Amino acid sequence: MLSQSPQDKPADMSSSLAAAKYCRTRAPYKLIGVEMSFFTAKAKAYMRWKQIPFEPIVASADVYRDVIVPLTGVSYIPIVLLPDEEAKQHGSPAIQDTKDIIDYFEARYPSNPVLPPSPLARFAAMLVELVADEWLILIAMQWRWGAPHFAAQEKWVWTQFGSGMFAEPGTEDAAIDVGKKSGKHFQRMLPSLGITAASGYILDQQYHHLLRQLSQHFEKHAYLLGSAPCLADFALYGPLYAHLARDPVPGTVMRQTAPLVFEWVERMGGVSDWSGLRGCERAGAALGDEPLPDTLSLWLRPLLQDLLPVLLSTATATETFLSKRPNPAAPLPRSIGTHRAVLHAPPGDIVEIDRAVMPSPLWMVERIAQRVYRDDAVGACDAWLAEAFGENTKDMWGEVVRGAGRVGLVRRRNVLFQERQSEHAAKL
Repeated sequence: MLSQSPQDKPADMSSSLAAAKYCRTRAPYKLIGVEMSFFTAKAKAYMRWKQIPFEPIVASADVYRDVIVPLTGVSYIPIVLLPDEEAKQHGSPAIQDTKDIIDYFEARYPSNPVLPPSPLARFAAMLVELVADEWLILIAMQWRWGAPHFAAQEKWVWTQFGSGMFAEPGTEDAAIDVGKKSGKHFQRMLPSLGITAASGYILDQQYHHLLRQLSQHFEKHAYLLGSAPCLADFALYGPLYAHLARDPVPGTVMRQTAPLVFEWVERMGGVSDWSGLRGCERAGAALGDEPLPDTLSLWLRPLLQDLLPVLLSTATATETFLSKRPNPAAPLPRSIGTHRAVLHAPPGDIVEIDRAVMPSPLWMVERIAQRVYRDDAVGACDAWLAEAFGENTKDMWGEVVRGAGRVGLVRRRNVLFQERQSEHAAKL
């Protein structure tokens, strides 16, 4: 936890000069991350599609020390470095968090927006982003770090982690040694996510089911909401590319059992310029006002079945936590205890898990409610939820939105706070 509240400690604009020694081109924007990070993948695919000129910079140990932490106050990737004039206008030389990155560039590059024109389709896109950002991490982490997969790809994983930490290329053995030191932090995250031997089996089955359902979708559609990529595609691409397509074990499963899904991954990443079975639209193609595909619910339904009860429990736990803490103005920790969750896998397997209570998804829910799930759009969104996922899902989503609204979280300098009650009431 930071020793000083992030909103009281603005980034030192001069510290951005430290990034200059890591730049190789004159591209106006610098995207700092690593190839095996699914949030880096999300941002990179988005910026490539929007044809935003950028230079990728590896988030090495030196870059973390000299650039990322001084500019953002946290040690998360990706971050985007802005050119000087934009940094002055923005009030900071760096943007952290893919949602903020996309918001920034959508405002600055409004042509070919990645949010669909209709409120219902925007809601669906942001709902997919919520699921991809906050829930698919379980499948992604299980297939990288969990048993039995990690043992079969251990050398790859450690080398990938280690290679990214060097400013200059090192030996393979050195990369493995460094990778073990930096990567074990992520390996130790499994219990807090609820990933165990028992839940790992369920998550394995969920991955196979996800690939089967996405394959049916991509038989009919080039992208998640139709004929052009949108926010939902970039969000889903993150875990599907960085963890599940690149890592040897899940990547082999994807190639062998779901070639249409792998083709979509390549299409989203700009790897293949060939048309393939579904067609390859040009970069910057505009979204149309298309009806939501029926196949969207096939793969999204089981994920929402597990996620929504977790969000509801998170809202209750966070509300209790906030009511008891002595300093309401303090930033929230990343986790605030544990709670019980249930994972399902077809045809009917169930496992209960204990996992950390993480308030951050509530901020995303509140964001959806403020931007799209409001006013006249609520009726259409509820009707779609009921038709595509069932009345129970529609009702539970409403409960989650109300719970997130009561909590009222905001992000300031990459950390969560409870919004002042007067400000929150004004928004509601």
